[in-house]
Amino acid sequence: MKTEPQNTDTFRLRTWYGLNARVENGPQFWHRAGLGQFMIPHPPLINWLLRLGLPAKEKDRLGVTHEFGHLQTLPVYLLYTAILIGIFIGRDSMHFGGWILLFISTHAFWEILSELYVIYRLGPLYTLFYEDIPVLPRLVFWTAMSATMLSGWLLF
Repeated sequence: MKTEPQNTDTFRLRTWYGLNARVENGPQFWHRAGLGQFMIPHPPLINWLLRLGLPAKEKDRLGVTHEFGHLQTLPVYLLYTAILIGIFIGRDSMHFGGWILLFISTHAFWEILSELYVIYRLGPLYTLFYEDIPVLPRLVFWTAMSATMLSGWLLF
């Protein structure tokens, strides 16, 4: 029998495309997110950057919503990635570095989509959470993710 790790908060949501999504905020900075039984463990680095300065309750709420954002926007991410892969394969000069850049840039696109999902879900509450919080970490996120996403287009 499989058990969940100790001190883990589990959140569930049914995606708009009908699959059951789950996010687990785990101990020691790691969490897992996935669909059904397929769960991906990872450190919440983007959530850490975006939520700097927020109280724990707001950090957790925004972080879990961000993770659900990944799962809710998965079809859009896959379509975008498939289009870029199709374009990249059609080129004559495919190389390993190009594949790495393509992966990194599409992941940046997915991070942007996920945070846009958070803004959409929380509406004006999103702005209220950040009312007295310095803007620099979010500015770093939006600048870095946008530049990284656009760098993938340099392949074409």
